[in-house]
Amino acid sequence: MRSWLWVLVLLLFTVLPVRAGDNGNGGGNQNGNQGLNKLRKKTGSYTLLVVGDYSGTGTGSITATYVSLSAIVQAPGGSSISLSFSGMPLVNDRFQGITTINGTAFTLSGRVDLPAATDAEQSPTQAITGRITATLGDSTGKGARLMAIQNDNSRGG
Repeated sequence: MRSWLWVLVLLLFTVLPVRAGDNGNGGGNQNGNQGLNKLRKKTGSYTLLVVGDYSGTGTGSITATYVSLSAIVQAPGGSSISLSFSGMPLVNDRFQGITTINGTAFTLSGRVDLPAATDAEQSPTQAITGRITATLGDSTGKGARLMAIQNDNSRGG
C-alpha cells in the first residue's frame, strides 16, 4: 500500500502545471536572464549566410513591419549574382517575397524570432539576439537556406 501511495505522490508532482517563467526548481528563471524580456527586440540590422545550391553572405534589416535582405551569392553554375528582397511585409514574425534576376524568379519565405530567454544554458547575450531563418528557391528547383543573426549594435539593452 505504501509503494502505491509514493507512486501517486510522485505522479502528482510530475503532472502539476509549472508557473509561467518557472524552470521547475521553484525559483523562477534561475539562469541569470531575469528581466531580459524588456531588453529583447527584433528590429535592427542582421548579418546573414546563405548555404545550399546558392551560397554567399549578405545583410538584412528589420523594422516593426518590414524585412529587407540582400546577399551576393554564387549560383550553381559558378556565376556570382546579387539577390535583393526589399520591403517584405512582416506579419506574425513571418515574411515572404519574390524577385526576378536575369529572367529567373526567386522566392524567399522565412521567420524572425528571439530565443525564449529561459534556457539555463543560454547566455544573456544569446537571450537578446534576434535570428532569421528562411528558405530560398528559384524557378528551376534550386534552393538554399538562409540564416542570419542580429548585429551587436541592434540588440536590446
